[in-house]
Amino acid sequence: MPVDSYETVSNRALSNDALWQKIVDDFQYAVDHLPAVQTEVGRANRIAAAAYLAKTYLYKAYRQDSEERHAVTGINQGDLEKVLQNADIVLASNHALEADFAFNFLPGKYENGTEALFSIQFSKMMVRNSAV
Repeated sequence: MPVDSYETVSNRALSNDALWQKIVDDFQYAVDHLPAVQTEVGRANRIAAAAYLAKTYLYKAYRQDSEERHAVTGINQGDLEKVLQNADIVLASNHALEADFAFNFLPGKYENGTEALFSIQFSKMMVRNSAV
């Protein structure tokens, strides 16, 4: 889609349930097609997709009364079952809680630790100004 067409796209084209289902479908496709382990650090894998799918089902499970109040009126048990199924994929992987919570924030050998499901990687680039 061209950038100049972005403003013409409605964010109300889908119902709440249809929008959640679209997100579920994307993450389910990732769970079904990504490898459990990637060779490059920072690439999404099946475990990360399953974690996000579980989180999506958790949000999707709660039914609300209106866009103004957002009071919970029910919880979809089928969606909660999907939360558990996808959480089991994560729990069966090599991911676990760190021995020390601080390890999640320390650099060096602690980066991309056992608790990290999907970490954005970056590099610091040096920009040189040239004098004219």
